[in-house]
Amino acid sequence: MVTFRFSGSTLSRMSRFLPWIVLLMISAVWGGAFTAIRLLVQVISPAELLIMRFIPTTLLAVLWLFLFYRNAITTLLPRFWFLFVILSAIWLFGYHYALNVGETVLPASVAGLIIATYPVFTVFLAAPFLKERLTLPKVAGGLIAFAGTAFLTIYGAGEEGAQLDVPPVQWITFSLITLISPIAAAIHTLIARPYLTGKNKSGTKIDPVVLTLAYMAPGGILSLALYKPGLMEQTISMSGTLWLALGFLVIFCTIGAYIGWFWALTRVEAGPAAIFTYIIPIFTITYGKLWLDEPIGMPVIVGAAGIVAGVAITGLGELLQNGSRIKTMITRQPVK
Repeated sequence: MVTFRFSGSTLSRMSRFLPWIVLLMISAVWGGAFTAIRLLVQVISPAELLIMRFIPTTLLAVLWLFLFYRNAITTLLPRFWFLFVILSAIWLFGYHYALNVGETVLPASVAGLIIATYPVFTVFLAAPFLKERLTLPKVAGGLIAFAGTAFLTIYGAGEEGAQLDVPPVQWITFSLITLISPIAAAIHTLIARPYLTGKNKSGTKIDPVVLTLAYMAPGGILSLALYKPGLMEQTISMSGTLWLALGFLVIFCTIGAYIGWFWALTRVEAGPAAIFTYIIPIFTITYGKLWLDEPIGMPVIVGAAGIVAGVAITGLGELLQNGSRIKTMITRQPVK
């Protein structure tokens, strides 16, 4: 029998690479979320998907808090329950529901590219609300990303929309609906950030994992606001493939990826880690082509180049201004 032995130095080198491997896997998982959503909303309604995704998420988040963070959440809940509910509502309806609606019309690749503008909105909104300084790289990156989004929305309505039999007006309308998601994610981050850094009136600093699970926990209950009799009839008859897609969203995209993200951030600095979020659109476009046979025309290529370049330049501006710890990336929500 062949045995393999690794020296202590070899294991040490392998452990140093492990967080980066985890981050790459998370990017691949989050890139696949858009494809899974696109598959599901062709069969069930955006409201059905929201309910079916976030009731299990609520159960898993509550279980995780109870098992591993019981003391922390018991202390925080009486003081910050309203914060958790507000963050949950923004995350649920502003980000996820708008994305679900958008993907009833838009290809997964286009929706994923629009969502990728989230860090740019965060930086621009942080200037008036958190008094953070706008630097030249931030402004330049933002303008490039917005130009890429505009190109994708306007010119995509002609070329990409025509291939999918989507009228230009409908394409632009649902692009704007999808754009609500990154704006909501940016607002979510700006509300959460003072509690992650301790720079709030109470001076309380909340662990990122605890805060994430705490706002995930009410999601399933809040999603029932969209329930109406007969809503879940299509869900019951879903195929096995669609149930797998739903499980992928709940277990891997919503819970597993977030836990992995924060685990990696305890081992590498947030600035370099944020680079992996820039490659999510690449995975999204690839999955859309391989699994859904989505067209990749010039609007997608040019739009993707502009958005990814713009977000990267904006991130560089954050890196130069704040050092290696990019605060805007610590609670990244793109997908999930």
